[in-house]
Amino acid sequence: MRLFVVLLLMAVFFLSGTVFGMNQESSPVVEVTEEIAVEEETVPVPETEHTPVSQPAVDETSSIHGAQKTASVLEAGVKGFFELLMQVMYQIAQLFF
Repeated sequence: MRLFVVLLLMAVFFLSGTVFGMNQESSPVVEVTEEIAVEEETVPVPETEHTPVSQPAVDETSSIHGAQKTASVLEAGVKGFFELLMQVMYQIAQLFF
């Protein structure tokens, strides 16, 4: 019984922190940046010869597409898990009220 209560308390604190973090993320944050003008000396850099190294051509569009697809699958999984967790927590809360 004690373990069950501890797990519920941990879940409540975690989820309340998550909701608080989401609210902090949506509120506008004003950042003041101070620009400091620094004069830099330009030193001529001698150019060196670069010999091209043969590397296999990587199709960047396919890797970007794969990353986006993976991200969308992970997002759907996390969202589904979160909704399920919220339903379980809601049903448990309904038992007490």
